[in-house]
Amino acid sequence: MTSYEEYMDKKLDFYNMLYSIIKDRINGGGRKLFNDVDIIKDGGGNKKWTTLQHNGVIFYPEYQPCGVKIRYQDKEIELNKEAEEFIVYYVNEKYDKYRTEKFKKNFFYDWKHLLTPELRLIIKDFNLCNFDEIKRHLILESENKKALKQSKSKEELSETKKEKDEQYLKYKTAIVDDKEQIIDNFMVEPPTIFVGRGNHPLSGKIKQRLYPQDITLNIGKNMSIPIPNIIKPDNYNAKKYSWGSIISDNTLEWVASWQNNVTEKYNYARFGRKSDFKMKSDEQKYDKARMLKKKIHKIREKNEKNMSSSNREIIQLSTALFLIDNLALRVGNEKKEDEADTVGVTTLKVKNIELLENNILKLDFLGKDSIRYVNKVSIPEIVYNNLKILIQDKNNNDEVFDLVNSDSLNSYLRKFMRKLTAKVFRTFNASYLMQTELRKILAKYKDYDKPDKLQVVLHEYEMANLKVAKLCNHQKEVNKNKTSQIEKTTDKIKEITSKINKYKRQKKDKTEKGQKTTNLNKKIASLQEKIKLSKKKKTLQTESKALASGTSKINYIDPRITIAFLKNINLITNIDKFFSKTQLTQITWAMNIDDDFKF
Repeated sequence: MTSYEEYMDKKLDFYNMLYSIIKDRINGGGRKLFNDVDIIKDGGGNKKWTTLQHNGVIFYPEYQPCGVKIRYQDKEIELNKEAEEFIVYYVNEKYDKYRTEKFKKNFFYDWKHLLTPELRLIIKDFNLCNFDEIKRHLILESENKKALKQSKSKEELSETKKEKDEQYLKYKTAIVDDKEQIIDNFMVEPPTIFVGRGNHPLSGKIKQRLYPQDITLNIGKNMSIPIPNIIKPDNYNAKKYSWGSIISDNTLEWVASWQNNVTEKYNYARFGRKSDFKMKSDEQKYDKARMLKKKIHKIREKNEKNMSSSNREIIQLSTALFLIDNLALRVGNEKKEDEADTVGVTTLKVKNIELLENNILKLDFLGKDSIRYVNKVSIPEIVYNNLKILIQDKNNNDEVFDLVNSDSLNSYLRKFMRKLTAKVFRTFNASYLMQTELRKILAKYKDYDKPDKLQVVLHEYEMANLKVAKLCNHQKEVNKNKTSQIEKTTDKIKEITSKINKYKRQKKDKTEKGQKTTNLNKKIASLQEKIKLSKKKKTLQTESKALASGTSKINYIDPRITIAFLKNINLITNIDKFFSKTQLTQITWAMNIDDDFKF
């Protein structure tokens, strides 16, 4: 270990100690009991409930050591429980593709602080560690579990699942104003290794095990405080196994919160998508986007005038809004050094844009979740010229919109419409595009009366949904299953084509001999319909393999648009083909709209 690394280790230990002391002082040496606290308001400060009772959250069971030793410089070493647990995670094959040098460096930096002081003196170079014995043990353990599962009958497996579900049941709901409401994320996150999207600077960092002391509970006043669902070891630390703090804030729509020790962001056990709270919130979100639709022409006219302003800040704000409105881009926020270098409009750098001939703008940057966004688009001359001026005499790493940020941009938006934000533009543009595409499908297939109407319309609908996903840059990693599905469909097309060619040759022979070909004609026609459907299926599979269309459908497209469309095209009884069973339970608020609904 270099002197610098030793210095950084000591510095980290000092800050951890200081943090613990400060936290203890703030908390008065024990758990906090509040009725009112200054915490992030996710509901705008409005009262959401009067009474709230719940049972807290579920914790992951303590790790049980396997007792398998590792080797360091060919010497056997027995790890302490905490260190062994994260090595078991580290060697898991799911991390194989992430184990870069940065991943290993980050992991080792955190992991060595889990080692006992004695082991820390021995293990100084992660590259000299050999975990093969643990790998072999885990493979054998996995095979034994698989064999045990296969040895059980369906009834036994069903009974085991039923018992597990019953254990979780009371944590899945809360009683809000005497009504049962579903809770999402009722189980806290497991201890694991942080990966992040793309080339995340914190990849490999250890996400610590959560204990009751890490949790803030939000519960109604004068309600009984739930006992933490966690097995306490002998000689346990009472503070560690007690709730960190308890609040009663009826403007919040969550029952518990905890901080991710890696990203420092907060996670919540919220009222779920099936709850009245979430459905009301969704309805309000889409209604706000509909309100924007009524004002969009005036907003665009005013914004276009602002792009010719003599005020440089106004030029930047209006040009940024043009990109948000027309390309459905996110607004962007400043990043800390330990956050992924993702970009939104206000944080675009000179290196992210290229002005090509004929007023063509090329954008290339990492968006949310480190998903790369690359797009070439024709823009009005005023936008092109503004961008040209804004990047003039700047270096590659300089910001294009250096005078504005997300706050000033949202303030600019609120001058056009109350509570207007950049996200409302994304919701509006996504929903409006979907409505436009569905109107085209309706015009084409409303009077279509062939037996394959459902299949045809469903395909067209899914292709329209993909257009929205592409607009919003809702990408995902291409998994092996998707590639395999495309290959299977390709093989099926080849197989059908081969059969068609065979029947066509038989038909030719029979025709030359003056024999009837009625049956062959029917077979060929049937296969041609099948190949048409298979080709459409392949197109959809190919287009969707890297797009997360589900994200667009659930979060950005007003479900009333789809429901009205299905009523108009006489396929409302087949709504379960357009929404999954789970999705249908989340959009019950939208089901009763008239067929003349317009976004």
